[in-house]
Amino acid sequence: RCRVLEYGDGCKDANEHLMKYGKQSLIEYYKAAPEIKIPGYTYYCHEGDLVIENCTFRNCCFGQIGFHAPVICCGGCGNRVSHNDIRDSIAPGIGFGGPDVVIEYNRIVNVTTDNGDSNAIGSSGTAAYGSVIRFNDVGGSPGFSHGIYVDDFGCGARIYGNVVRDFGQFGIFLGGGRDLDVRNNIIINSNDRPISYDQRAIDGVNGGWFTNSLKGASMWTNLYASPWKTEVWQAAYPQTARLKDDFSNQDDPDFAPNPSYSTVSGNLIVNATKNIGSISEKANQFSDISGNAIYKLTKLSGIFTSPETGDYTLKENSKIFEELPDFENLPISEMGRY
Repeated sequence: RCRVLEYGDGCKDANEHLMKYGKQSLIEYYKAAPEIKIPGYTYYCHEGDLVIENCTFRNCCFGQIGFHAPVICCGGCGNRVSHNDIRDSIAPGIGFGGPDVVIEYNRIVNVTTDNGDSNAIGSSGTAAYGSVIRFNDVGGSPGFSHGIYVDDFGCGARIYGNVVRDFGQFGIFLGGGRDLDVRNNIIINSNDRPISYDQRAIDGVNGGWFTNSLKGASMWTNLYASPWKTEVWQAAYPQTARLKDDFSNQDDPDFAPNPSYSTVSGNLIVNATKNIGSISEKANQFSDISGNAIYKLTKLSGIFTSPETGDYTLKENSKIFEELPDFENLPISEMGRY
């Protein structure tokens, strides 16, 4: 749902209202604003077809110090966020929480500047099935922040063709989920962990810190509350048909908490240390983590056409194509507003 706000006299936005009438007044205006349900009904996979496109967002802050709502929150089913320019904001960039969401051609720079454990683009939970994150230019967030973050057993998303650069922590962070497809991305200068794929869910079953995956905890209640066993859902997302909840057979890749059936392949990594990052034992066991090209940061100018101006097109006749023969150049010039 969204709310339609009308601000006080002489105020064009929330910031002006805050400065003129104070925090409590703004809270009361928000609470009194009527709610409008966002189209796109997840249970039956009815698409909302809502679009946020070709917008500029600057200096956004929603929430309290240390925790902020994203600049754009995209829920529902089948909605799209494309060709936006988001930058210089305390808040995270784009958050999504529904299936078949498309986040594409956005430029997101210097966001989540006050948040720990946050992201430029992120989601969590099984609701990401069918969603696509593609052709985004994501960069320049300091501190304990990540580029693309599929958090807390996030499952089913496809992440390809993105430029992810200059993050304080992980470039692409997969938080223990399954059925993820991560290919053809360029990850540059993301600390010493360009890609992380942990096993928090299966560890949590056995006493790890992620207690949401304990029997009867929120990961399971959310899963059981979803339509994952319905014919409609399994026709749309066939991967969900193999999900199992048999705690007596935890070594089965179909046991839901295992980080299974994902592919992390064909990505180009250029970093200070020549390593992929942090891949958990179970992710290596149950998913395909292979065929990624990794180079040291000193090779940057020899790989890309003009990295100093933001052109990360591979140079013609680059040897990268020998190591990654199926790698496709990204539509750099089309990213951001048009």
